[in-house]
Amino acid sequence: MSIIRKDTKHPKFVFFGTPLIAVKVLDKLENAGLLPELIVTGLDKPQGRSFVMTPPPVKVWAEEKSIPVWQPEYLNSSASESPISDKEWDLFVVFAYGKILPTWLINTPKYKTINLHPSLLPKLRGPNPIRATILNNDRETGVTIILLDEKMDHGPILAQKKVLISEEDWPPYGPALDDILVNAGASLLAETIPAWCEGEIKPIPQNHDRATFCEKMNRSSGQLDLNPLALPSGEKAFESLTLIRACDGWPGTFFVHEGRRVKVLDAEIDNNDALVIKTVTPAGAKTMPYSEYLKSIKQSKKT
Repeated sequence: MSIIRKDTKHPKFVFFGTPLIAVKVLDKLENAGLLPELIVTGLDKPQGRSFVMTPPPVKVWAEEKSIPVWQPEYLNSSASESPISDKEWDLFVVFAYGKILPTWLINTPKYKTINLHPSLLPKLRGPNPIRATILNNDRETGVTIILLDEKMDHGPILAQKKVLISEEDWPPYGPALDDILVNAGASLLAETIPAWCEGEIKPIPQNHDRATFCEKMNRSSGQLDLNPLALPSGEKAFESLTLIRACDGWPGTFFVHEGRRVKVLDAEIDNNDALVIKTVTPAGAKTMPYSEYLKSIKQSKKT
């Protein structure tokens, strides 16, 4: 007869996360009866034209649930003066936190620290695996939970789940793939937390020889190389559409024509395999259909 330890039925854990995508994971954990007793998140930051100091979404979520929040600017070599020192923790859970955890912190809880990563590790280690999945045209993707170590996305695998994206839905919009993988990852995490703490999972080392990496995206990552008066077709059209879909939401896509930056909000491929841009926002102007933008630049050439 197996004995279930009382302390692992509802493990005392800390959640490390910052953006809205991490809130979706917290919602899933709460629905599974797994609420963290402490949230560690990023700093409040100025937002908008008025630079209003704004808390990260995970902090807002925690305050609504009356869960204590810690927002360290730096993760120092000691937790003696932090909320982490108040209890003996079973587990730390990390997803989209935005900072690298030092080894002393990783090893603080009884069952160490686990991390949810939205790719099939060791594939696409790094800060931007979901959008890299689209850019790399990877129809088979998934989520992985690892036991964190001192190297980025390097630790042994505790659980993994594949996710297939159908041909008709490819390329997906970045936020849509976010939702798909976050939902899959959160469900897997809700299963893994108690199983790991109860000793039911044996970590499996990653095959580091097969590791691939993705880079952090910035505002220039979404720049399209195209002539708005002669949009591409064939492979070039698909590459452009893939970038537009991958960068949807953040960092967004744009092209520069005659020194003017034009944001591309949506596009598709027509029956002739040509790129069709649907909506744009030229710098200093309102959002408009692409046909209206074309009229404006053609008229400017006549004057």
